Amino acid sequence: MRVTSFDVFDTLLTRLVAHPHDIFLELGADLKHQRFISCTALEFATLRTGAEREAGERLSHPDVSLSEIYTVLSERFGWDSQQTIEAMNSETAVERRSVRSNPGAVGRVARARLISDQIVFISDMYLPPEVIHSLLRDLGFFQPGDKLFVSNAVSGSKASGKLYQFIRGELSNPSDWSHFGDNNYSDCVRAGESGIKAELVSDCSLSRYEQVFRPLGVDSLGPLWRSKVAGIMRLARLSGFDLETSHERTIWNTGTQVVGPLLFGFVFWVLREAQSRGLQRLYFIARDGQILQRLARIIAPAAGIEIDCRYLFGSRQAWRLAALGDFDEVARKWILPAADRATLRTAFTRAGLDPNHFVNELERAGFNQRTWNELLDTDEKERLWILFGALKLDEKIRENSVSARHNLCQYLRQEGFFDGTPLGIVDIGWHGNLQQSLRRAVDLQLGANQTKLAGLYFGLVDDFEMPNGDCAAAFWPMQRARDPFKTEKLTLLEVFTAADHGSVIGYENKSTGVVPVLQSEKNDAAIEWGLPALQESILAFAKLMVAEFPLSELPLIEYSEACRQVYRLFISRPERSEALTWGSFPFGNQANEVVRDFLVTDWSEWKNLTALLDHSRRPTAWWLEGTLKRRFSPSLYLFLVARRIREKYRRQTSNVWGQPESKIKIQNERQ
Repeated sequence: MRVTSFDVFDTLLTRLVAHPHDIFLELGADLKHQRFISCTALEFATLRTGAEREAGERLSHPDVSLSEIYTVLSERFGWDSQQTIEAMNSETAVERRSVRSNPGAVGRVARARLISDQIVFISDMYLPPEVIHSLLRDLGFFQPGDKLFVSNAVSGSKASGKLYQFIRGELSNPSDWSHFGDNNYSDCVRAGESGIKAELVSDCSLSRYEQVFRPLGVDSLGPLWRSKVAGIMRLARLSGFDLETSHERTIWNTGTQVVGPLLFGFVFWVLREAQSRGLQRLYFIARDGQILQRLARIIAPAAGIEIDCRYLFGSRQAWRLAALGDFDEVARKWILPAADRATLRTAFTRAGLDPNHFVNELERAGFNQRTWNELLDTDEKERLWILFGALKLDEKIRENSVSARHNLCQYLRQEGFFDGTPLGIVDIGWHGNLQQSLRRAVDLQLGANQTKLAGLYFGLVDDFEMPNGDCAAAFWPMQRARDPFKTEKLTLLEVFTAADHGSVIGYENKSTGVVPVLQSEKNDAAIEWGLPALQESILAFAKLMVAEFPLSELPLIEYSEACRQVYRLFISRPERSEALTWGSFPFGNQANEVVRDFLVTDWSEWKNLTALLDHSRRPTAWWLEGTLKRRFSPSLYLFLVARRIREKYRRQTSNVWGQPESKIKIQNERQ
């Protein structure tokens, strides 16, 4: 007789809370509402845990039943027999509300049925067998002919080995028995001692990111919202069980545990901020805004926020060119920024010009065509700017700017930008240049005060004043000079919000209206890398959050801080699979993108050391921790140790991303 057995909880079934004892927090709230108890939910949860232990001590064995536990509780709270039954039924009801199936376990049980003569379900649990049976049946696991054995019904557990002995006798000593469970000791060690082939199934165990929200250990009880978020993260992660490759699974796991929670918090903040400012329409700017708008359309109805959420095709290239007036310092800062990296090709693209039309002139000036994609130093930028003047390109740039501005404003009008609706734009950040360019372009074309703009951003590196009554607010204000999250961290956030289409390079009038001109219709490289899986994982978390969590009870400030800790963990201590997967994200597929390399390099020690000593030899955005995880480097290791010591000192006098305590207080009060 071939038998396959399964542990029940955290193997086949999981919960919407991270730890089994967190159920007691919700139960405590229910009992307090029913006036069964007068203590707090946290106090009740502690008493409930203690009652289980005390019941085991009274009976001299730990395999107690729910009724035996409630005998102890009834003495503590002075319940009569009817109240005790009702309180016990409340716990059963809370368990039923919380339990969900582990998506990957359904197929595991189905496959076992094909090769087994008997399917058995086993649980070390205080719940009555009939309750566990109904949960398994309702979630599609239990079928006629299956058997269920529960420790409290036979006074023996898996952990003691007695439950396995009892089942062996009930099944007439099966010759071939395989068991699957999540506990290494009771499901594997004890099963093995009983002659059973055991396999550990640990997918329901909390990941390191989920443990940020709910640390392991019973002593970590409370608050309940943290446990629920961790449970939802876990359930979203488990829903990617059928992904075939480790690369896809890493993308999915990061999306459901790091990116999804982070962007969910940002978009929820955006919607609440917009509502408080009286905004009735939000434009989510391409390309970052693609996933953000999709999140907004999930969150807004669940939060009871009525805001028109639209996707607006825009980019630095399309709007900065439209914002150029004269061939002046403003133009120079855009075309050849002094502080930022630039190549000859990006400079011409930003000016709306094609360098291929000036090959001979560029060659004579010392700009060989082979070097057009190489970074320009300060002297080369100066020579190129002088060449722009010598070639009398200023008039051509003005013409390009006027045309771009005209088409932009027509597109904005077509999209309802000037219909008088209070509106805001949503973008990741970082310097507010996009909003400033949009304002400047509109003012140059139509005159000042055509519309007021509110910019809502994930982060703003520097404080700045918006003209004409515009305003800008950030979910996480930052100060680059004191910010431990350098360029590579900002770049990763832009990777997280990548879109499935190319960047916007302008607008074109057609018979059907004004349409955006894209560098490419599809972002093929990112799609091939796994962008669809990333976006689906983010949305999977969001859908579970709005379905399973009352958003009115989500403390956004505390939630935001927990997400920041998760992101810091991902950045500073990546697993090797994460470093390889996210380090392989493709950059440089757009002509006007300056980032044209990878976040994670695979360099020799000498090349690493050279790059650390010379900024110009570094990648545009270099994820040092990811690079170190891919291949150990003594120089990178020592550099990171020194940086962490420096950052620890800085954090003693500052908080969120280098933001002074006084400023955090103001920001939090607004939230």
